[in-house]
Amino acid sequence: MAPPTTGPFVRRWGAGEPVMRPHGSASGDREAMWAGHRHALADLYGAAPALAPEAFGRAFGRIWGDERDEPPPLSPERRRATARMMAERDPATVDVPLAALAAAPFPRLVLSGGWAAAFEVVCDALARGIGAERAFVPGAGHGVRDPALVARLAAFRDHTSRPG
Repeated sequence: MAPPTTGPFVRRWGAGEPVMRPHGSASGDREAMWAGHRHALADLYGAAPALAPEAFGRAFGRIWGDERDEPPPLSPERRRATARMMAERDPATVDVPLAALAAAPFPRLVLSGGWAAAFEVVCDALARGIGAERAFVPGAGHGVRDPALVARLAAFRDHTSRPG
């Protein structure tokens, strides 16, 4: 992840579902939790070329705590999104430029919807690490199109667009 940190076009930066790794100082429990997630993600992304999107999505969900035996079938749109995700690099290998984001002259937001406790830990640490506003939309889950998440992003945009 290499977000722009300067320039005339950057006015604000928001992370919805930021890179899944703990940032900043970590407790032993958080590090242990993350180690398990990191290894599971590496295995999953390594196996991705041989998996159907449904199997990949089910395994990805289990890493983050979805214990349903049979999650609902993927819609055509969700199947395409999962296939795109399978072609991406393992998110555990991405380094976020914390120092550059912390020093950036624009407002920052880290937003989550409460779908996985581990992810909330990552979001909290990232927000602290870059001096970002932290927002949590209870019940929004993993859906970036959730109306409450969209409204929260719009409020951030509107608030940070005001002069002064």
